[in-house]
Amino acid sequence: MGIADYGVTQAGAPYAYTTTAWVAELQPSVFGTYNSSLPPALQFNVSIQLNVVLVFADSGASFVYWIQDMASVDTSQEKITFLDNVWNFSGPSASMYPSSIQGNGQVVSGPGGVGYYVSVDSASTTNLNTQDPVGFAVSSSISSSGLPQVQFAYDVDGASVPFNFDTVVFPFATHLSSPPVFLVDGYQYNPAGLFYDAEFVLGGPFGGTSTAADNEFETYALLEYDNGHNFQLPYSEFNFGSDTAETISNVADSQSAYKEIYLSQDLPGTGALGQVYDGSQMAILNITGSRLNGGTIFLNSSAYSPPYPVEKFQGDGLNLTVIPYPYNLTIRSGSLSYTIQGTFQAGYHPIDLAGVRSTYSATFTETGVPSGTSWGVTFNGTRYNTSQTSIKFVALSNGSYPYAIDPPPAYDASPASGTVVIAGQSTTTAISFAPGNQFSVTFTEGGLPSGTSWSVTLGGVTESGTAPSSLAFTEANGTYSFTVAS
Repeated sequence: MGIADYGVTQAGAPYAYTTTAWVAELQPSVFGTYNSSLPPALQFNVSIQLNVVLVFADSGASFVYWIQDMASVDTSQEKITFLDNVWNFSGPSASMYPSSIQGNGQVVSGPGGVGYYVSVDSASTTNLNTQDPVGFAVSSSISSSGLPQVQFAYDVDGASVPFNFDTVVFPFATHLSSPPVFLVDGYQYNPAGLFYDAEFVLGGPFGGTSTAADNEFETYALLEYDNGHNFQLPYSEFNFGSDTAETISNVADSQSAYKEIYLSQDLPGTGALGQVYDGSQMAILNITGSRLNGGTIFLNSSAYSPPYPVEKFQGDGLNLTVIPYPYNLTIRSGSLSYTIQGTFQAGYHPIDLAGVRSTYSATFTETGVPSGTSWGVTFNGTRYNTSQTSIKFVALSNGSYPYAIDPPPAYDASPASGTVVIAGQSTTTAISFAPGNQFSVTFTEGGLPSGTSWSVTLGGVTESGTAPSSLAFTEANGTYSFTVAS
């Protein structure tokens, strides 16, 4: 069970596309499996598999390979190890030979004597933290020597950039006639008689084995592809993969909404094959703008951020597949910012930013106060305080905006006030804080019997003494309330 895109809609209509990268993420909230029929050392093991199909042509001849970016998890010890496999799908029972692939691993004999490539990153073995997602990434490209190559990567601690642990090249392909890409194709089977699909699935530890989820099992999974501008959900997702032989039971896979996207949720139960979602249920946003040159996507003030830095986009456009919902959609590209408000219903939504008024931002940065100290800005009548080093006001049109700085107690700001002018670009104003002039404030008692305790609280600070005495404070310019007690 898991996620798979077969290139087929809910209505059975086929489609096809290629990409150069896939990313997947599993959140193992509660992660336990067991199969007593496995060897003792593997009875608690489960595999996590990102499986995609690579195609390229050399001198006009087509080659097809099954790419597996995987992890083996010992759920009893909560240990995870990453590995990758490459299988030859260029024909029925096609084999892999050492001369046809190079990387950190080696070619070994598999079922029926068919050779395949395997690389185990034993140095990656680490604790599985169920609070952090487990990420996988594969990408295809042409090496500096002109050879097709695939990079395998993983992430276990929520890092924004996955760790590349293996790069495989195909040294025989010296005359590429079509570049290496990952193919999803619902129109045809691959030469091995299997699907041109993309899968992110759970299964037994190896070799067609099975395992079973325990009764508290709970995971969430996500699969996305690179559309040339940004990472995007596939048009249609099913809750099972068919190219892998490993299986898992006692898992019911269903749709789960998370922010603006759907995840695949796995819980204990009797599973049924079906769809996680179909593109006809989603809002597909195709956003273009001649002035865009990469940037960041925000939906309802939050960065659009499934696995890795996919809230970023490249070039002059982007595509998003999101749950139909009212959105404040903000696109930031360099000094430009575009904001669109509306309810995006299910269906295709072309959005040309040429007709959208661009907006800008005004940022205030501070220096001179200890880390964590609160300070603020009143900007165009709106006051905002922070303990961070900067404050940003967004979605601003061209114009003049007055501001006043709210310094921490006992500090002066330079400049203390002013006007920000927005004229076709965003601005940054640097604020320097320095300790202000300090003055002595003295309270002298009279009339209390000698030895009587008394105190003064000034500006939240209390000083105490015994009559006859005086109590002294040091304060900056300002107005302070005080109380006296005895």
